[in-house]
Amino acid sequence: MWPARAAPALSPTQRALARVRSVLNPTLLALERDWLGVVDGSWARRAAEANFLPDAAGDYCPSCGSSWDLQLGHGLCKACDTHPVPWQRCIRLAKYEGPLRDAILECKHASGRALGEQLGKELGRALAAHLERAQIDPGRVVLVPIPMSLPRWLLRGRDHTLALARGMRSQTGLPIVRLLRREHRPQQTGTTLDVRKVNVRKSMHVRTGRLAELEAVCPAPRLLVLVDDVLTSGATMREAVRALEAAGMAFSDEPGAETSAQGQVWTVVAGVTSKPSQRDAPEGGAAPTAGPR
Repeated sequence: MWPARAAPALSPTQRALARVRSVLNPTLLALERDWLGVVDGSWARRAAEANFLPDAAGDYCPSCGSSWDLQLGHGLCKACDTHPVPWQRCIRLAKYEGPLRDAILECKHASGRALGEQLGKELGRALAAHLERAQIDPGRVVLVPIPMSLPRWLLRGRDHTLALARGMRSQTGLPIVRLLRREHRPQQTGTTLDVRKVNVRKSMHVRTGRLAELEAVCPAPRLLVLVDDVLTSGATMREAVRALEAAGMAFSDEPGAETSAQGQVWTVVAGVTSKPSQRDAPEGGAAPTAGPR
């Protein structure tokens, strides 16, 4: 057999260029991935690298989304058993940590514009599976993104929750109705439970002009799916449900409620952050030791 052919020697200039490329290539890939969002399947790649898998339905409370104090064989966490939330089901991808937390934070800025819809597709798959198990007709379901205030939208230049909803729509075909509007309030991040409750109180309202759109898209009874990135204290979701009820909507805890005035509300979030003792209590009620949302 002929001996292997030796590789040609590199000139000093070629060696210098090779060293530059070895330094720049990872930086350029990171720029494309994290700032320009042009690498195909960015969330899928991150999830694969981190061995991330969405939580199964039995991994968390189907009412509040918490994985704390689950009562095996009963389904609900201890807090929801005694202080139910005002929505009928919560669906999440996972706890708000690790690669999911990083992706959610990036979704809030223009540099992560591709991630929002990719995470939304993941949420759409989770929602579709729950709808199928509950035998709910997708034709009775509407996605309602939790809104961003106008000043915050102007500051960020994008609505990341709407991006999540659009990803869900592309995966499921479910319609989006931007039913709610939101007054500007201080940032919630890092605040106490009491401050969160004050911040969101009466901050949301139903857009009366969108009610006709809602009826045209999906006449009652219907399932409204509130979409948000993170559930922390539950105060934001409670406020959204309050605004819907203030507009005359009524919701039933009974599966498949088929009266003209009633429907259901589900919440779908990418991540859930805290244990029940750190969550919001029903308006006017004191939080017990286990703590409701």
